Amino acid sequence: MLDRPDPNTIRLSPGEHLKAEMKRLKLDQNQLASKLGVTRQVVNYAVNDRKPISRGLAEALGRLMGLPEDYWLRVGFLDLPSEEQVSARSSAQTARDKGGTLVDFQLEEAISLGQIDITPFDVALVKQASVDFTVGSGGLDLDGKPVQLEAENPYILRPGQTINFETEQSIYLQNKYIGRVGATTSLSRQGILTLHGLHVDPGYEGKLQFCLSNLGQSDYTVCFGDTCLSVEIVELSSPPLGEFSDPNGDRGATQDLLAQRSVETVLFEILEPHLSKAVSVTSLAGGRFQAGIEDLATQKTTHPTSQSARDAFIDHLRSMYVVAIMGHKAPPLDKFRCSLLDFMKKISLSASEAVGVLDYFGAIADDDCPSLFDVPGLQDQAWVELPTSDGQVSLFDLLEPIGAVELLYV
Repeated sequence: MLDRPDPNTIRLSPGEHLKAEMKRLKLDQNQLASKLGVTRQVVNYAVNDRKPISRGLAEALGRLMGLPEDYWLRVGFLDLPSEEQVSARSSAQTARDKGGTLVDFQLEEAISLGQIDITPFDVALVKQASVDFTVGSGGLDLDGKPVQLEAENPYILRPGQTINFETEQSIYLQNKYIGRVGATTSLSRQGILTLHGLHVDPGYEGKLQFCLSNLGQSDYTVCFGDTCLSVEIVELSSPPLGEFSDPNGDRGATQDLLAQRSVETVLFEILEPHLSKAVSVTSLAGGRFQAGIEDLATQKTTHPTSQSARDAFIDHLRSMYVVAIMGHKAPPLDKFRCSLLDFMKKISLSASEAVGVLDYFGAIADDDCPSLFDVPGLQDQAWVELPTSDGQVSLFDLLEPIGAVELLYV
């Protein structure tokens, strides 16, 4: 960065110096305005010293001419030797090549220049080095069914329940920026797990999607406009050559994906009746009820009625299952996976029940060998030992050969 010159040796005003640079680059006011993404009037005011060069305009000029961003904020300029100008441009380019996280005033400037768009935008969302995003009005449950959230009608997230939401704001990033996404600490302090993408791609335009999962024992109220995500905007060292493309990035695609009967979905549908049967409900002091499964490593749920405690616990199991199959490594999840596998080993199936489970997975028996199955999406030619007409087999031993339980392995 160049030192400020002695006021006694200043020769050019900012407008005069800009005019000289325009002459060097062979640009008129219209051409410069087009390259900077501003109006001709903005350039005219700067060239004629009618208004001081703003920080936003200085940044744009710096990028165009290869000079430090604060170079154009000086009150005056020397007639610099050409080699010194080259050195200044080289230093500025080296600093820019490293990229960096935008801070509050840089975020506001980038938004004002249209390099970043956040709609609707509230300056109160801009923090020291990030932008907060709030909960929008749309949501989806794990079956892909819409959940409506309104300003006067909050959503009650039950213990164990997971809902896919989208942000109130949409975001657009010019392809020289990338966003780093994080959850707000206020949610985690209340036992709410936030699942989200780790970054916003350069060139992305749209709302951000995330899941809220209630891992606590109390209801959590989700309100329209609640702060949910925090996004850091980072300038890349160079714009990427490729363009952003995500065919599954919109809400409709998410709903379709959630509604698909995947292997994970089918496995839980098979487990759910056995889990429901194993739930025990006990009465607590104060007229409340607690539901749980003794051999399952997960929290119990407490509610005012026996049925609501039971329902909340099943919802909790469903959410724990969803998080567990995502492969997150954490001691509570590892214990839950192991205990769920042990639970499956204790479920005994008759021959007809075993065939029904395999049918549920779409397994097709070989014509020449009834114990050889082709399971779409899992394994070809899986050998499954079916029990005799009066025998039994555990759910685990039935599904392990076809690879249906691998998603629960630690």
